[in-house]
Amino acid sequence: MPEIDRDAELRRKAHRKVIEYCEQSLNRDVHMNIQCNSCQNCKICKNMRTVNASSYNAYREQLAMEDLVKFTPGEDGKNGFFSSLLPIKPYNIGSIRDNQESADKYNLALVNKLQKDPQAKDDVKNEWKKLVSLGFLVKLEDLSKEVQDEINSNTRHFIPNTIAYKESSASTKTRICWDSSRSSKQSASLNSILMKGAAEYSVSKMLVKFRENRFGISADISKFYNNLKLDAKHYHLHLAMWRPNLDPQEEAVIYVLLVHFYGIRSSGGLCLAAIKQVINFAREQGFETIARVLEAVQPNWDDNSHDLQLLRDHCSSQVFRIQRHLPDA
Repeated sequence: MPEIDRDAELRRKAHRKVIEYCEQSLNRDVHMNIQCNSCQNCKICKNMRTVNASSYNAYREQLAMEDLVKFTPGEDGKNGFFSSLLPIKPYNIGSIRDNQESADKYNLALVNKLQKDPQAKDDVKNEWKKLVSLGFLVKLEDLSKEVQDEINSNTRHFIPNTIAYKESSASTKTRICWDSSRSSKQSASLNSILMKGAAEYSVSKMLVKFRENRFGISADISKFYNNLKLDAKHYHLHLAMWRPNLDPQEEAVIYVLLVHFYGIRSSGGLCLAAIKQVINFAREQGFETIARVLEAVQPNWDDNSHDLQLLRDHCSSQVFRIQRHLPDA
């Protein structure tokens, strides 16, 4: 083997080993410092320490977020649900102020833009109606007086909305997005005060595990973020201005976002925390296959018939539903 190829192979092996050590340290719930004492003044190692510290902070944020996610069992035959407060960074809440005026201007600009594309306008109007019908959004005036008073007595923060198009999407080609990273003269952005957490999935491990056994699946979770409800104590930070008929002449209506949405910094980490609880519950009930699928670590097995039936029975009507792409048993 040429010297250059040998060096490249050694570097790849070393890199894989470092990743393995990092994953092992996370599994043990400890923080690992990958720098040795003799190179603490090295410029490269200083950069590595910065990255490592950032990863550690994200890891600690994820642990804090896991404490916020609570499961409420269902009653009278209804499914249970997960809910969570927003994971607000300490001392940052003061930068959030009432921004109704700027949010109204952003929505008006969006509505004016949609007047140039009638098809997009109809798609957006239908998508909004769908979100309302699913119970993800509600008019502020339709909530109980007690909840309205609680919202109005706090700082009311409005999340600007925008539109995204994805023709390749099988379910939602026109999506209303929440630009919670947008700040204004009135207020800092919502994302600036939220924790993000850390994803613990290893894509490399997932790809290797996928080839291990005979059968595999490709699936996603239906309305993943939207299945996590927002605790009512933080409704006042989850508001939106919207013109239901997308008419520039009409007054905007105040809506409340009742669930966690895409575009909001903390949604991914909070949903990961909820999935962890589902995985633990699945293992306690003996549904190892379901746990492996949700972990996305080993989404395959040797004998498909029994395990696929379990997936259909237990992942089609529960809190997080696996949709599409399940092969026939």
